[in-house]
Amino acid sequence: MKKFISMVITISMLIIPVQSVFAENDKHEADPATEYVNSIKPEFDEMFEMNDSKTVTLKGITNKMFIEFKSQDDALNKVKRKCADLIGKLQQQYRLAELSEANWEEYYGYLYAILDDKNSKFNIDEYEYDFLNAFFDIYENKYKNDIVDKLALKDFSAKTMVLGEYRSVDEVIAENLPYEAEFSQEYFKKFNLSELRATINISAAISYAKTYANKPNQPSYHYFWTRDCTNFVSQVLEAGGVKQVVTNNEASGWWHKRIYDPHSWIGKHKHSISWISANTFARYMGVVFTTKNHKNFSTNIHKGSIIASDNDNDGDWDHIGFVTAVDNHIGSYGYRDYKVAQHTNNYHLWTSDSDNKWEKVAAKGGKYARIRN
Repeated sequence: MKKFISMVITISMLIIPVQSVFAENDKHEADPATEYVNSIKPEFDEMFEMNDSKTVTLKGITNKMFIEFKSQDDALNKVKRKCADLIGKLQQQYRLAELSEANWEEYYGYLYAILDDKNSKFNIDEYEYDFLNAFFDIYENKYKNDIVDKLALKDFSAKTMVLGEYRSVDEVIAENLPYEAEFSQEYFKKFNLSELRATINISAAISYAKTYANKPNQPSYHYFWTRDCTNFVSQVLEAGGVKQVVTNNEASGWWHKRIYDPHSWIGKHKHSISWISANTFARYMGVVFTTKNHKNFSTNIHKGSIIASDNDNDGDWDHIGFVTAVDNHIGSYGYRDYKVAQHTNNYHLWTSDSDNKWEKVAAKGGKYARIRN
């Protein structure tokens, strides 16, 4: 992502305390089933200074922007010392240059890829992994805020170039604000999603999810080995009979195309952003339920649910999965067990399995969502 140079705009500043990136659950939402998790929150909050008071006025309404580090450079230097071991492993495994502002996205992508990389010879410390992942989740927010700053005073109906595609200014602003910002919510409400929310053949979707959770369906679809969770769930929906909304613009609709490529027998894959991006997918399909309590979450999903997590509760959906089965009772672990098929990392496991990480989202300060239905 190229860093946009901010325009000088009037930004209202809320006079409120700086919020932790890992927002505390309300007392009534405490989740005893996951209290054993070694949260990075105390050390993370102590190490980094945050700015959570930035807002922007759009159409006369004040919208909260993403939390960001007060100093990107200072935060980067601190995390390089704190997570030196894991950063060194990523650098060695994928032959990367030293972590910097210029290549942080490569590290962020490979941080996901290493989970499924069968060629990796390294053991990963979960605490250090969570710490570095949370850092990147906040580090990228400065670039999103810069985009909004740049576009806030432009004509919302005008077009702007983003990664080679002309997109409407209001769409780009909406995608780069937290999902709870009023401007973003209003923008995504205007889409007619009746086709995307049409009845799905649950049996066919589950069959596909079971078949390809651990083994990607190539070459029928592209496999994004750094982040494939949303691409996989989009395939599950299509297998369940949900029709694509095909356009000629990657910024609109929900689609995948396999086109002719004279240099490759398998052809070339193209996708809409909503097909492959967790945050855009969730906003286009519609978030119908959210909670920061895992027990509450487990009782509000069903077989065939699409689920999402905002791992650090910063206003951006990070991960998507598909539920293939649900227990009909709350077990000794304190929630109703459910089985998830997902990519990155790739598995089809009950949440009570130690290798399934959905149970830990709330305990680490994150938020859950049910998408679409």
